[in-house]
Amino acid sequence: MTRLFDDTTEACDIEKAWLAFYSVLLWYERVGQCDRLPHIIDADKLKPSCSSAKERLGIWAERATKVNMFLATQFSCKPEEVEPRVDKLMKTPAYCGIQRQNPLGIAFAELVRHLLARFGSQRIEYRAEVRAEDLFPGVKLQSRSKNPRIDVVAFKSNVPVALISTKWSFRHDRLTDVIDESLSYRAAARRIGLKIPCVFVTNEFDPARLDKVLTCDVLAFVAHVCPKLVTDICGLNGRLAELKDLPYLVKQTHSW
Repeated sequence: MTRLFDDTTEACDIEKAWLAFYSVLLWYERVGQCDRLPHIIDADKLKPSCSSAKERLGIWAERATKVNMFLATQFSCKPEEVEPRVDKLMKTPAYCGIQRQNPLGIAFAELVRHLLARFGSQRIEYRAEVRAEDLFPGVKLQSRSKNPRIDVVAFKSNVPVALISTKWSFRHDRLTDVIDESLSYRAAARRIGLKIPCVFVTNEFDPARLDKVLTCDVLAFVAHVCPKLVTDICGLNGRLAELKDLPYLVKQTHSW
C-alpha cells in the first residue's frame, strides 16, 4: 500500500499528500439512479430524497458533489474522471472481493506512519500496530479489545513520545472509543513517568462526531486528511475550525 502511495505524484509534497491518501483509499458509490459520488458520509445519508416528480439530492449528496468538483480541480481532470484515479488499494487483485472495512483501517494507519517517516522528524521512529501491553506492561487498559493495539506510536531513543489513533471514519456507536482509549493510555503513561500527547487522525466528515472528539480534553489535537473539504467545501467551518491538517501533524513531530 505504501508503494501505491509513493507512485502518486502528490506523495512527494507534504502540502499535496492528502491527495495521495485519497488516491489510495477514497472510494465512490452509486447515489440514486445514475450519480456516483465520493463516500464522505454513511451511505444512508447520501441517498437522495424522493419527490412526486423525481429524485432530489439531499444535503450530503450535494456536499459530496462539491467534494468531487474540488477533487477534479486538484487532479486537473474532469469531474467524471476523478473516480478512476482513486480507491487504488481495493482495485488491486489482492483485495478484490474483500470487504473494505478491515483493509481500510489497517492501510490508513500504515499510510499515516509512512507519511510521518517520510516528512516528520528523522530523530523519531514511527511504528504501526504497537501492542498496548508491550508499551505499558502490567497496566490495565480501558478498551473494547482484549488485546488493544495503538495505531501509530512515535519513539525517540526507544521511548514513546506520542500516541496516534487513526480512523478513516467512525460509527456513532464507536464515538467514545478514541477518547476512552486515549484517556487510558495517557494515564498509563503517567504511571511510568511519561507525559505523552495523544493525537487523532481521521477522514470523518460528520460534524457531530468530529465535534465530539474536538471538544474533549484528552486529545492534543485532531488532524483531518483534508480539513478544507470539511470546513470550506462542505461549509462546516463554524463548528470544525480547530481541525488540523497533515502538514500540521508532521510539524508537531519536531517538538516530540
